[in-house]
Amino acid sequence: METFEIVEEITDQTVAASLHALREAVDGNEITIRLPYNGGGSVDAAIELIEAVKDTDAKVVIEVDRYVISAAAFIYLWFCIYPEAHVQARTTGEPAILVYHRPRVIIDDHLAFISDLTADAPEWDTLSEFTDIFDQLFDYLLAACGYTDQNENLYEYNQCELKHQLSHVRNGYYSNQDFVLPT
Repeated sequence: METFEIVEEITDQTVAASLHALREAVDGNEITIRLPYNGGGSVDAAIELIEAVKDTDAKVVIEVDRYVISAAAFIYLWFCIYPEAHVQARTTGEPAILVYHRPRVIIDDHLAFISDLTADAPEWDTLSEFTDIFDQLFDYLLAACGYTDQNENLYEYNQCELKHQLSHVRNGYYSNQDFVLPT
């Protein structure tokens, strides 16, 4: 069994060894990819890793520990929401916190989400594509947590109109806020 730890950040360099092992694997190989204390990073590298995990002949474990943010949370949640027979997504046994948000770019020390840009911005096409992928995964995650269109209906309580907790979660995410999920 081979184990790869991708600590702190998802980049082309930090995923390179695991990509190589996944692509060279044969039936019967077992590969564990640990994402401990990972603050996220490159969506391109995360998607490349997901595709390699999906395409490999090895049995794969995606393991998170303590906290995983952004692109690292995306990798883990991908295999929770879109399970593959040869892939297991789990924690190391310790509680972990996932922080998931819409993709963003930094432009001259300023944070930009897709809603901040216009279609003629150079980053638009890539960020739009990534945002669509992240949003779809988030919507499936909310559905798995019990969110339905009915959750948008206001609930009358003691002359007050209340929103379901998952409506608040959805509104926060689509307002470019972080979604925090304990495992």
